[in-house]
Amino acid sequence: MRRENRKKFPWILLLLFLVAGFILLLLARPATMPPLKIQPSSKPKPEKLMEVEVEIETEKPEPEKPKPAPKPEKVKPKPKSEPKPEPKPKVVKKPEPKPKLKPEVVKKPEPKPAPAPKMAKKDSEPVSDGGKDSGGIPPLYANYREYLGFRSYADAMERLGGRFFVIDLGGGSKMLAIDFSYERLTPVEMKKIQRCNFSSRTRVISDEPAVNPYLRRARNNFEFSEPEIVLLVPVSMERKIASMLRRELSGRGTTMKKISGLRGYYHGSRRSMKLMITEAVRNDGGANLKMKLNIPL
Repeated sequence: MRRENRKKFPWILLLLFLVAGFILLLLARPATMPPLKIQPSSKPKPEKLMEVEVEIETEKPEPEKPKPAPKPEKVKPKPKSEPKPEPKPKVVKKPEPKPKLKPEVVKKPEPKPAPAPKMAKKDSEPVSDGGKDSGGIPPLYANYREYLGFRSYADAMERLGGRFFVIDLGGGSKMLAIDFSYERLTPVEMKKIQRCNFSSRTRVISDEPAVNPYLRRARNNFEFSEPEIVLLVPVSMERKIASMLRRELSGRGTTMKKISGLRGYYHGSRRSMKLMITEAVRNDGGANLKMKLNIPL
């Protein structure tokens, strides 16, 4: 216990000493403190701002002159609607029937000043004038028997787009398509043939023994009074012949109009047939033109 009291004793003395010092300070302080004098600062006092109303004269905008009132637009009186005339009924014209395809068998050219040498009809293939659509080829007499024979000639023409038909020269409108492979005749309409790109002129096959069975069958089975075998060829073939012929005649100083007929022959094979033109018969009194114009078809 004594040791604990010894430890607490210095703290008690310190506390007492502090309390006594605080009391002495209070007693030593004067009762009244002199008033504090506040010296004025050297800074000048701010001047009072005076509010002054100033009227600033501004230019007054001139009053706008009154715009003149717009003149009223004259309203044009609408024209009285005239009664529309009643539409006339349209007259539908019936389409004119297309001219029937008739073969033209042209006789051998017979120029007056210099008659052409005759050729046996059985060895020739008369070809009518091509006209505008086929190039304007003069009548052509070409031999196909000497180098080809009819069957090779027919196969070659069919490969090039040509077709063989039986027509009735007695006035009938029927046509029969010939199929040499199956040896048969098939009726065809004229309209279907006209839609094809064939030349409007025909090549007549005459005095050919190979086509006689088809002529007899046309008489007996289809009542053809005057059957005839014709060949229709594409327009492109006729134009090719005419183009090469014009070039040849131009180089010889003449034109197609001065030629009345052509002679030649077919040669080659059924896969590569050619036309050789050997003579051109003139109709202007000049000598016939001998030539060797080879035209691949």
